[in-house]
Amino acid sequence: MTSVEELIKKDAKRQLLAGTVLSILAVLFLVELFWYRSVSIAFMGLYSFAFTLGGIGLLRTGFVDWKKAKKTDMHVKADETSLTIERVPGRMYVGQKTLDSAHAVLVDMDGAVYAEAEERKLGKYPLWRKLSVLLSVSDIRSFECEVTDREGNLLYTMEKKGGFAWRGYVQNHAGEYVAYTKETKDRESGKRTIVYVGTDNKRWTAEGDAFIGHFLVKDQAGKEWAMIKRGAIPSEAADRFEKMPGCLIEWKERGKIPASLIAFLFLMNTRER
Repeated sequence: MTSVEELIKKDAKRQLLAGTVLSILAVLFLVELFWYRSVSIAFMGLYSFAFTLGGIGLLRTGFVDWKKAKKTDMHVKADETSLTIERVPGRMYVGQKTLDSAHAVLVDMDGAVYAEAEERKLGKYPLWRKLSVLLSVSDIRSFECEVTDREGNLLYTMEKKGGFAWRGYVQNHAGEYVAYTKETKDRESGKRTIVYVGTDNKRWTAEGDAFIGHFLVKDQAGKEWAMIKRGAIPSEAADRFEKMPGCLIEWKERGKIPASLIAFLFLMNTRER
């Protein structure tokens, strides 16, 4: 199994590279703004501001991850989280509560919350988050979320790494890594496979067409648990979800949903948003 230390180092390098690119773009927009006296002052100013903050954010998280990798245990630990959702309806939705944050919820068609993933904020930058969404910079930023059940019990801490590629990690209450994601693409079929890797290797697998955004989720034994459909709006609750970016979840197994599967769905939502 690949060591967590090695993966985090790769993520750190990718974030540092992306942060450098965004910072260079910010400088170029400033040059365009002041040197060439561009008529699109507001446009140039917005992009320069967004790229500056985005670049600084990625440089910071990349540097933090580089230092973290040196202190991280080499391998994932066994996941001892035993909490489950006893019963779920046939169709649910996982989506962002607001466009300018990573706060996501898993809800039924009536809007009842079954689980949440709320971002840990190191600081409040509402203007930056709104601009990053508007200019599509938010997709490459890094963030951490606390995943809780409907009673508010902490299940995991989830990390989404930024940059020009995607990877997610899951930590237990003690801050130990219990899972990470791995993504591959079949050259012949074009299908992508996202794997939730724990100590028991491929604990969850989502396979499908990344362009369409449909993924079938299976466990390590090949048993089908759910179908993820990016951007699909359930007709029975169209008014509720039409303005909530996210994924429709069609359950194939509806009893005793493991906490690790809930974490995987939230991670998939960060990829598919």
